Amino acid sequence: MAKDLTTGVMGASFISDDNLCGQTLVQIVGRGHTIIAELLKLAEEIPPAFLEATTLAEKHASQGEGKGDQSSSLLWSIFGGNIASEAEKNEAPFAQSTTDANFATNRFLPLLVDFSYLRDPEVYETQLRDMVGDDLVLDEVEAAFVSEHSDALIKFYQLFDSIFQYQLDLKAFVDDLETGYFIKYTVESVLLDPLGRQLMCEAVYLYGMILILMETNVKGGVRERLLIAFHRYCVKGKTIAHFQDVCRLFRNSEKKLKLPVSDGESPQLLCGDEEKIFARYPLPEDFVRSVIGCLVSDDIFLHVTAFPSFDQRSTRLSQQASIVYVILYFQPEILKDDVRTMREIVGKHFHDNWVISLYDGTIIDLSQEWDRFPSAKEALANVLESWYVRELHEENARLIVHCMGEIRRYLVGGVLTKNYVMDNATDLLDCMRCSNVVLRWRILHRLTHKKNLKEIICTKGDSLNSEVQQFPVLESAIIAMLLLTSQFELRLKAVFKRLVQTKLETWTACRSKASEQMTGLSKYFKGENALNHTRNDSLVKWFADMSVEINLINYEANTEHSTVTGRKIQLCMQALKDLEQFESIDRDRQAKEVLISTSDLLLQMVRAASIKEDVVDTIDCITDMRFARKVISTFVPGLHSRVSKDPSTVSFLRGFILKLASFLRWPTTRLIQSNSSSLDLVTDVYASSIVKFVRKILAIIPSSVFGILTQIVDIKEKKLAILPLKVEVDVLQEYSQAEDRYALARLTHELSIFTEGILSMEKTTIGKIKLDPRRLLEDGIRAELTLKVSEALHQNLQFDVLHETTPDELVQYHASVLRSLKKLSSRMECFRRSIEFVQDYIGIPGLKVWFQEVSRVIEFNVRNEASKFIKKKDDDNHLRVHVQPVPIFPRTKNEPYCANFMGRMVTSLLKLSDPGSLMFSRDFNGWFLPDGSEICGAKHINNVRKSLGISGLLGIERLLSLRILHELRRFVKFYTTTAKKNGLLFEQIRDGLFPEWKCKENPVSFYKNAEEKTEKLMVPVMTCLCRVGQAQLLIKLIRQELQLSSCDRNPLFESLSVANDSVLNYVQTLSHNDGPEKQDQLSIDFFELLSQISAGSGEGNPLATTFLNTEPLEGLPALLVLFLISMTKKVKYDTDFEALIRAKDAYPIDGWPIVYGIVTLLKQFSPTYRKSFYAYLAQFIESAIQSFTSFLGGRSRKEDVLSLPIEVKHAIIFATQIDIIMGDSSLHEYIPQYVLELF
Repeated sequence: MAKDLTTGVMGASFISDDNLCGQTLVQIVGRGHTIIAELLKLAEEIPPAFLEATTLAEKHASQGEGKGDQSSSLLWSIFGGNIASEAEKNEAPFAQSTTDANFATNRFLPLLVDFSYLRDPEVYETQLRDMVGDDLVLDEVEAAFVSEHSDALIKFYQLFDSIFQYQLDLKAFVDDLETGYFIKYTVESVLLDPLGRQLMCEAVYLYGMILILMETNVKGGVRERLLIAFHRYCVKGKTIAHFQDVCRLFRNSEKKLKLPVSDGESPQLLCGDEEKIFARYPLPEDFVRSVIGCLVSDDIFLHVTAFPSFDQRSTRLSQQASIVYVILYFQPEILKDDVRTMREIVGKHFHDNWVISLYDGTIIDLSQEWDRFPSAKEALANVLESWYVRELHEENARLIVHCMGEIRRYLVGGVLTKNYVMDNATDLLDCMRCSNVVLRWRILHRLTHKKNLKEIICTKGDSLNSEVQQFPVLESAIIAMLLLTSQFELRLKAVFKRLVQTKLETWTACRSKASEQMTGLSKYFKGENALNHTRNDSLVKWFADMSVEINLINYEANTEHSTVTGRKIQLCMQALKDLEQFESIDRDRQAKEVLISTSDLLLQMVRAASIKEDVVDTIDCITDMRFARKVISTFVPGLHSRVSKDPSTVSFLRGFILKLASFLRWPTTRLIQSNSSSLDLVTDVYASSIVKFVRKILAIIPSSVFGILTQIVDIKEKKLAILPLKVEVDVLQEYSQAEDRYALARLTHELSIFTEGILSMEKTTIGKIKLDPRRLLEDGIRAELTLKVSEALHQNLQFDVLHETTPDELVQYHASVLRSLKKLSSRMECFRRSIEFVQDYIGIPGLKVWFQEVSRVIEFNVRNEASKFIKKKDDDNHLRVHVQPVPIFPRTKNEPYCANFMGRMVTSLLKLSDPGSLMFSRDFNGWFLPDGSEICGAKHINNVRKSLGISGLLGIERLLSLRILHELRRFVKFYTTTAKKNGLLFEQIRDGLFPEWKCKENPVSFYKNAEEKTEKLMVPVMTCLCRVGQAQLLIKLIRQELQLSSCDRNPLFESLSVANDSVLNYVQTLSHNDGPEKQDQLSIDFFELLSQISAGSGEGNPLATTFLNTEPLEGLPALLVLFLISMTKKVKYDTDFEALIRAKDAYPIDGWPIVYGIVTLLKQFSPTYRKSFYAYLAQFIESAIQSFTSFLGGRSRKEDVLSLPIEVKHAIIFATQIDIIMGDSSLHEYIPQYVLELF
């Protein structure tokens, strides 16, 4: 086809580098192709918030509400219900940090309005802020919106602006032609040039296609909201050229709009009224009429070489017919009133077809689209007659039967040889033409909307004659025809390519061999040969002269020389044929065989010379299948059915894929001609869509593989007995299990057959994307594995509702969680065994694929769940859109506040370690009920690891760390706000405690007074410390489980420890000796890798983590000591657990979580905070002891010391535990060691 597009000297010179007119036009056309590619790409990337806002607005409008009230009511219904302040969200616990499953999308909806905003922007902005009531909240939401959508808004506006600029440049080009700036070129002269008329028609066609594709791919409401959002958040008061014109061009055509319109343009547009959309910024009327006249009178693409037959003229003009259909909307008067012109158009382009395909594969049924145009409807009426359609259908069915028979005969092994193709090139090309013509007609016209015509075309053969009844034209037959045709085209094209490449070599070889045979016969008739003793001088001379004559035949590309050469070969062959009549030749069988062989060689020379250089381009034109770019997806179920029944069908898919890739040829040809830098962009867009479709087709193989794997695993685990090392002869028969082993062998064989088909495919290149069959198989396995694992995790990690935290309820909840984990563990182990078993049969690294995909699924869900804590979302496209996007399931009814299974898993752990209901024992490393029953501990974490693996534990640890960060931020915010309100109180307390080393004279009164004044602050402090400590204890258990699992691989674990210590020592050495600038010698990637491996092995102390950097909080150590003093009255020491537990059930506290919470909080600040905390705590203990001894009259006997107030005892225990967890053993600097050892 590329050859046809640039045929002739005039066509080639029109786009030469020094022809400014042709270069300008081809660049406009190239831009049109680029714009369409960008449009199709961005149409798949529309932000969900814009789609949701448009859907809600349409639903709101369909309820009969006025346009004037739409914005207001929409704001109230959405904004009032879904926008919440960050402070309100932060007040919720982990499982309740959001109030809506679609909060991330819904919170932006009130910001997205259509062109009604332009009526009075100030009123809208005021109304929006009044409804929110808090400018900070609105500013926060708008900032998040800009952060997430600014790039998309800019891309979409650049697309809209480029479309408007395209029509401006096209109009400017036409004006320059009419003005005469392109000397020697006018509109008429350009339309007379073979390539010029193609480009001119394409330029208008592309403009129309851009508008149609914009209407069908990007809703009008979405376009308006994108433009308004861009104007509000990206422009920021700047003036943008053509903004009003862009808005007018892309306003919603599905409703009445009160916007400024051009003179004579109706403001009311109905969806589907293409002529009214085109009329917004129309092209010059005379120019459009000239283009339509050219299309009606000429064959602009010159495809007569590809389809020379008169019966195939509708296929030859199919591309031109699509252009005619679109351009006619620029002149709707022809469709409405010009019957004569419409009859001429229908007679030329649509005499035997009425369903056509546009640029992107969009199917158009003219019987429906032209029904509203009187002249067009009348002109098409004859084509839509039932009797005529029946004739077309029956003829098409007959040709399908005939072509399939011919193709099957050609595809027999050893038929399509080099010599056979040269001898039968015409018949082979005719078969290819006929196959593509009948396929095109059948695929397109099955989609007609007219009921009576659909019944005829889609009949199963009941109403046809006996010949056609034998071959019902079903979908399976079309698929078979399509696969056979594509395979036939692939093989034939490969042979023709070789023939074209070796044409000169073939010519030379045949000529040399023919000349040598003539020379041999000349020697043969000298009589010196053992087989011939009779000399014939006349034949000797004749054959010698013929040898010279054959050597003088030269192959030239020039047409005149080629005809002369052909005549010379013809005369030589005729002379050889006449010579056979001589008696001496006729009686000599050997000489006669040589003459026949020489004639064949001369004929091969003719055949080789007859192969045209553009035969491959002709085949590309014949096999063009861009018309089925969209409709081909309807055949996917049929292809899946065929592949599952016959895996060898996969070997036919390479030709099918290359046939689909024909769509790339047209746009890339124009981009190459214009030297466009957008060639890679356009190629990648279309190639990616084709590759995506190919993966969709091949998805049946992994699905079938997993079905077989399930059966294999069931046999191996449930039926086959484990064979012991030694078996007695008497019971050997029992272990044979012949039937089960036969079933296992049969399933394994089926598995290998499925793989054999795809691995038999050769590597295929589409654009710049290389399709490796082995890679496709692995990707398919990954995709299926991702779906299976995601479904298993979602379905199994759904837990019962914990209504109350009573012991019985907790026991039941723990049992349900444990059942779910064991069920999931069994399921995941089944998957792992399956993929491990099959890896050798399908040739992929099964365990590597397993661990990578499970980790990807878990990491994606962790990031999704973590988004509630992180304002700026991570870029997780590499996780979601890998081979198979990680599915996002709806939230469960029992736990609607958790985004996915990771959130539910973390929530279950938090419920099973609730400090308000359970007690943590550091010695027993778990949470217990008052009766001593363990609810959550190392064993439970081990079950979690068996279910989710190492990546699952790491994901849980990350979510718990984010929970800690979340709580610490809330505490800092709370403390900062409280410090402003109670600054004087904090100052009085600090002054009362100064100096820290001095005991208080009346400690009971002072501390009691301080506690009463700060009582209201203790609940938030307790909540924060308990939650932080609880999360830290869970992280501690996870780290221990990771270490235990890593110790199983002891050599690797030891190597990791050595590497970690070495790196730390190296960094410390550099920091002391050479300065921090030398630390860059170590690769950052190496640090990240070492960090990941260390985290996976449980290395590191979670208490040493610095979660946030914050400003100093004055008075924090004093407040923490007062909190700890208040807690000493609410706890008691349990000797069994060796822990402080709540004294009454009404107190929702536990000792160890508070200790871990205090340690974590102090670690976030300077070490001076810890020292102050110890000093204040020591001051309280010493003051209390001194006051107590004074009360006893100065006695200090041991039994008196042991009878200290319970608050002092518990304070000492708290201090000791904090010092142990802090790990620096510095408490003895403030409290004497003998005091700490008392309790």
